[in-house]
Amino acid sequence: MFDSELAKFSKSFVLTCCFNRLFKRLLYLLFIYNLKIKMLQAHPTDPTYVYFDMYGHGEPIRILFAVAKQPYVDKRISMEEWPALKMSGQLPFGSMPVVIGAQKDNMPEMMCQKNAILRSFGSKWGFYPKDTTNSDVCWRIDSLVEFVVDSKKALIDAFMARSSPADFDQVYKKTVTKFLNIIDERLKKNPAGCPFVGGTEKPTIADFCVVSFNSAWIFNPANPYQDSLKWGATTVQALPAVMKWWTAINPYVGEYLKTRP
Repeated sequence: MFDSELAKFSKSFVLTCCFNRLFKRLLYLLFIYNLKIKMLQAHPTDPTYVYFDMYGHGEPIRILFAVAKQPYVDKRISMEEWPALKMSGQLPFGSMPVVIGAQKDNMPEMMCQKNAILRSFGSKWGFYPKDTTNSDVCWRIDSLVEFVVDSKKALIDAFMARSSPADFDQVYKKTVTKFLNIIDERLKKNPAGCPFVGGTEKPTIADFCVVSFNSAWIFNPANPYQDSLKWGATTVQALPAVMKWWTAINPYVGEYLKTRP
């Protein structure tokens, strides 16, 4: 008798667990479907920029849109939304950022990969060479764009690992020292009348990448590692070439930095 009742209970328990898993899976699929529909609803006239609700690797693209005075929809994805979006199949390479609905600019319907997006729109709006046969200028810009990504990654990894202040500070000082020294040396070698980091007369996407690094990892009151950032700010202010560059770039980016979320 007891064995029979236990068997019934076990069967009922298994069926309940299966139903609960099935129900949760259904809710998850419905969430993905709704997110997929939202993703497909690009703005009728302006491109939609999809990235995390943070500065991160995607911030230079927001700066580019702002400096170029180009309208766009800034769709910010929360960390809670991200797993479902990643699984939705909507992202070409399974990553962000992406730009949707830029056909009016003769761009693909959906664009991915941050540096490719930067170069495409930068070239169209005058912040990257249209004539890519000028390989020296392109190299100076591209090498700094990639260097900023590498420098950010080291700090983001330490940040996401919830490093202790002491551990983070060790990574921070090593990364920021190298970063600022290289930017400083590049600026010192610029031709006369070319105050921007790519050795150019006007800002390029390389400048927007350096601005995004500085505004997230040196001058950012929201960053919890303020002792490290204070050291970074003091270090920057001791570099005349970098401060001169900041004076040159600030009229282009200052308003955006003041008003961004």
